[in-house]
Amino acid sequence: MSFADTPMTLQDIATDGVIDQYVRVVALWRSLAMPPGYSPRVSFGISGQRTSTAQQPAEADPTPDVAAGEVDNAQLDNISPGATPQPVTVRFEGNHTIDHAGFIIGHVVGEEFTWQVTPPQPQDVVLADEVHQALSGTTTISEVFLGAVRTLYGNALLLFAAYEPAEKGQAPNEADVVIVPLEQTKLELAQAVEIARPVLAGVDLSRAVLGYAAAYGIGIKQDGSLIVAEDGSTIDTDELVAPVTPPAAPQQASPAMPASPAIPVSPASPVPPASPVPPAGPAPAMPAAPMPPAAAPAPAPAPAAAATTSAPTPDQAPPARPDAPTQPNPHPAAATPATPYQDLVRDGVFDAALGQVLLNQLWPQSTITLDVMRGQAHITTPTGPTIAGALVIATIGPEGWRWTWDDPHLPQAAKDAVRPIWEFGHANAVADLTQAPPNDDATSQAITVAKGLLARPVSVRASIAPGVDAIALLTHPAITPPPITAAILWDVIHTAHPIDDPLSAMRIFLTRHGISFHTDPTQPHTLTVTLDGYTIALSDNGAGRIEMSNT
Repeated sequence: MSFADTPMTLQDIATDGVIDQYVRVVALWRSLAMPPGYSPRVSFGISGQRTSTAQQPAEADPTPDVAAGEVDNAQLDNISPGATPQPVTVRFEGNHTIDHAGFIIGHVVGEEFTWQVTPPQPQDVVLADEVHQALSGTTTISEVFLGAVRTLYGNALLLFAAYEPAEKGQAPNEADVVIVPLEQTKLELAQAVEIARPVLAGVDLSRAVLGYAAAYGIGIKQDGSLIVAEDGSTIDTDELVAPVTPPAAPQQASPAMPASPAIPVSPASPVPPASPVPPAGPAPAMPAAPMPPAAAPAPAPAPAAAATTSAPTPDQAPPARPDAPTQPNPHPAAATPATPYQDLVRDGVFDAALGQVLLNQLWPQSTITLDVMRGQAHITTPTGPTIAGALVIATIGPEGWRWTWDDPHLPQAAKDAVRPIWEFGHANAVADLTQAPPNDDATSQAITVAKGLLARPVSVRASIAPGVDAIALLTHPAITPPPITAAILWDVIHTAHPIDDPLSAMRIFLTRHGISFHTDPTQPHTLTVTLDGYTIALSDNGAGRIEMSNT
């Protein structure tokens, strides 16, 4: 029997679109300028009129199969089966707001999905009986079913517009199902696969890669596990291992939280499940929650007058506690799936370094005075003074490192603003984000993750009292990532702290900044990029750093 005669299952259809679905939604998240760790606020409207605002946060996942939102006293499903899909306006609100056109395809009550408008079906293929059954009438929702539906609708985003709960506090059990077509995002095959790696666990990797190639007409040759694309990409599916393990088992599908990949990853980095969406502003204010217990006695009170210090070196880490044990390398071997924390470190290490490079470019030879109570950094340079926003994330005093929520002398506004750090650490059992990091390497990684979670890539260390320093993250209109030149890339590479598998982190950094790269199957530990007319080789030196050379 030929391949064309092999019945296509729901799993096959879902796998065909899994990479493109992920890449498209990552592009949407980036256009919203979402801080790592958050999903946008989602609301729905009929015929261009806003009917409600989502009261519940969307899943903290860059490719949520569902973003649960309530529609107050307004049912969206006023269409008949087989009719033209009813248009719906879907608003995504992050640091930017984007409206997308969507349409209703079905209705869910409990675990049962009923079609109102059936999707286009694959042509010239034999469909398994389960597909025919799932694409008509009523079916039980599942992760595979939702993925297949997204594929059949052109790898669109699928959302649930949930009705208001019958009783306050209860999860809704009835919703309309909304399809939101997203723009195509064609990347080099290797880049697309790298971005989508977090959702490739447990799928047919060859089929997933070939599905993306087919969607964009990328010619490929396959020899066993080796796939070579006409764009220069080379992928060995035997070595392609998804780097993220689910922080929790997939939840049973429901209108409030339908089945979806239990691997939460944002365009910049993985994120904890069910993180609340912060309100707009330079420092997100988080809802009240139980604070972690104090880990050590409070440091001496800080005097009212702020002290002045020289500008720090990039990401300067505080000294290790004298009694701190040496922390083993937190990054497992390549064959071992990484944790969400390790993925945040990997995804943010070079952008964190870029923030420090930008700091030194904007305000060279500067001194910085922190006004902790006002949340400001007064930067004095040879060309004049500048005031930037400053959020203190930790202090270092006689008792060592103390996160902001653990220091009674810091303002409540700062404690509220840094809550995403503690919440992520608590949700993922990361001691370095809830207690004092034990050494310099752990501190550097914790600062990198804090930058990503709070979407503030620039950090400084300055004295705020005798014997007490503060680590603060800065905001200022001038702090905008510059175009990546060869010189900037050199500075970034030599500023970043060491990390296991730095090439993987570099691929993410290059992709995020729109820089194409190429791999040579004969040199798996080297990437090549072209910047400023130079062809540059980026190699893993085996010690956690990238070596950069002209070719």
